[in-house]
Amino acid sequence: MPDAVDVVVERADALLGFGRPDEARTVLAAAVASAPDDVRLWATLARAERARHDHTASRVAAERALAIDPEHAGAMWTRLNALLNTNERLEAKRAADRLLDRSPDWAQAHLLWAFAHTRWSRAKRTITEEQIWPLADVPRAAAALDRALELAPHDAVLLADAAGCYRALSWTDETYRPQATAALDRALELDPNNEWVMLAAGSAMHAPGRVANAAQVLAQHPTSWEALRRVDHGVWNLVSIPVAIVTWLLLASVLGAHVAAGGGANVVTKALGWAVTGVVALWVLVAEVNSFVTFPRGLLRRTARRIPLVPVVLVLTAVTWIVGTGIAVVLLAGIVPPDGDPVATLVAVLAVALLLESAARSAITIARRRTQVRSGLWAGTVADRGRRREDDSDRSGALLSGLAALAAWLLVALSAPSVGSWAAWSVPLLLAARVFVFRFSAELLRADGGRRRPRAVVDAVLAGVFAAAALGTVGLQVATALGVA
Repeated sequence: MPDAVDVVVERADALLGFGRPDEARTVLAAAVASAPDDVRLWATLARAERARHDHTASRVAAERALAIDPEHAGAMWTRLNALLNTNERLEAKRAADRLLDRSPDWAQAHLLWAFAHTRWSRAKRTITEEQIWPLADVPRAAAALDRALELAPHDAVLLADAAGCYRALSWTDETYRPQATAALDRALELDPNNEWVMLAAGSAMHAPGRVANAAQVLAQHPTSWEALRRVDHGVWNLVSIPVAIVTWLLLASVLGAHVAAGGGANVVTKALGWAVTGVVALWVLVAEVNSFVTFPRGLLRRTARRIPLVPVVLVLTAVTWIVGTGIAVVLLAGIVPPDGDPVATLVAVLAVALLLESAARSAITIARRRTQVRSGLWAGTVADRGRRREDDSDRSGALLSGLAALAAWLLVALSAPSVGSWAAWSVPLLLAARVFVFRFSAELLRADGGRRRPRAVVDAVLAGVFAAAALGTVGLQVATALGVA
């Protein structure tokens, strides 16, 4: 007859099976308070914390279980997963060795051994990485995967995981790519509607296919956080990348026109100007056009209907890119004198385009964060790591914008005055405004229950001050071009 602990464990397992890890954790946390020396409770709590993606808590619970029973295979498995998810690779390799020694006939032990001994990166190996992941481990990891599939040939999830590991090994040795494909095909054959298997199939695709795959997963599994994250990432990258590229082209064009009008043009600056203009044109006409052509049409239409700002910004970006590229070519080709009234007019048009594109970029940044927060994408423990990564991204963006603003200010300050000076001064001001837009974006992520933090208000005000100053300088440039000022 099952005892009280068995009943608690069965209930927790049922809750985990229904995708309710928070409730399972609550049940188990109350139970371990009453029976702190029961290994079953700690081992199950470790699995519940893993399901919540709280890998630190999962490791703590697993280690409590192992302190009671050092040979508990389930706790060893959970602890190893936590180590892998927190990138503690050396300790993970040691834990994988112990688990495999403890359970040599368990498929999961072989799978995790391969995971721990695989370098999950396409980048060239450094000397340090060669010591952690020697090339000799590649065939050993592949052999461990082969053994895992021998032991569990009908486990779709294990096959999907193995496919991902084979694919990582193929980045070092291409001969493992067919095994990755075969394992994934077999997983899809066994359980084509399994959320994890479907996501694994998407991971093997290029960006547009990955987004389409994630949309299909969401249609069948509406609560899939990873699918929602992939769709969100794909949609916003489709919009924000061209906006950022065109903004930087316009920034460079305004500064370049100012330097040239002040007599600072030379062979090097002209070559740099042609290179920037050409690279951006090639990127837009090839990479961005291809992204839009291959992106799922239905998803793009739904996004445009749900967020009307998106099509407006995309049209504006196309127009400002055409205008900016045309003016850059005219100036670089020397079609008009570099310091006459026509240049003042062209620079004024560039400055207006830059102002509009910068406003569009800031609007997209804030709209992205608002949409993510309202959708619940970054809510809860499961999404906490992703939210922290986005927060770090915003902070890095603020730092880089600040450095760029300082560099632009120095360039304008040290350059000779010209017919484009007012437009040039808008560049550091817009970059400074961008610093506080990023900071405001980061504060949106940290907002508790939708309540706006005081720092967010300060950042919004400072962004507005710099943007207003930039608007003033652009206005003066337009007035200069019109002969009013």
